[in-house]
Amino acid sequence: MSRCLGLFLLLANTLFAGPKREVGETFFASILSLRPTQFTVGNTEVQRKADKIEEKSKEKLKRYLEKKTIPVVLGPDGVLFMIDHHHTAIALLRSGIHNAKVKIIADFSAPSKKEDFWKRMKENNYVYLYDQNGKGPLDPDTLPRTVNELKDDPYRALAGRVRNHKDFERSPQPYEEFAWAERFREEGFLKAYFKEKNPDKKQALFEEAVHKASEYRIDLGMKKCGKMLTKFYKKIRYD
Repeated sequence: MSRCLGLFLLLANTLFAGPKREVGETFFASILSLRPTQFTVGNTEVQRKADKIEEKSKEKLKRYLEKKTIPVVLGPDGVLFMIDHHHTAIALLRSGIHNAKVKIIADFSAPSKKEDFWKRMKENNYVYLYDQNGKGPLDPDTLPRTVNELKDDPYRALAGRVRNHKDFERSPQPYEEFAWAERFREEGFLKAYFKEKNPDKKQALFEEAVHKASEYRIDLGMKKCGKMLTKFYKKIRYD
């Protein structure tokens, strides 16, 4: 009886497991089925993206959704872990769009132990285990299950605005903005922002911080920026 049950379960898994996904494959997936690999986003950055999405015509939106691809890692049990574009994913949801185009950039589904999976994720800089206060590394098992559960980190929003404000080149490496968020946090660019209660004054202080942080990044220079990023990636890989 047990042998028959085993054969039945094996057949059932084969029939209902769905298509085997491969590296390089692109397809549309439910945004809420994608597992985040970070704890935070910058809420003002999310809203800025959502506003831009909602301004698009039907044709422009269609082209945008075809072009904008979320990189994912195939994990154990076929779970998809998104390693970038968390802000875009939430912005799409806020705009009433529930599916996004994804591309599998790595297949880490083989490790039998979850510790081995997370080790490979760390080795490839595919996960960022620090919270909205810059504290970590935290246990990857405590990562949010969906992007809707990500916490707001104004310093992450500041880093995104600074990149767009001065049109800094985007690195192909994920999580670069978190490196800048931590540097800006160390410099205290948003201290006055956090103390202010008036919404209008608060926004003005944020804009002031964008200008100050942009100039700071320029003054730091390419060489020091490179050293900072190297140190950052070593930190998130080995902590």
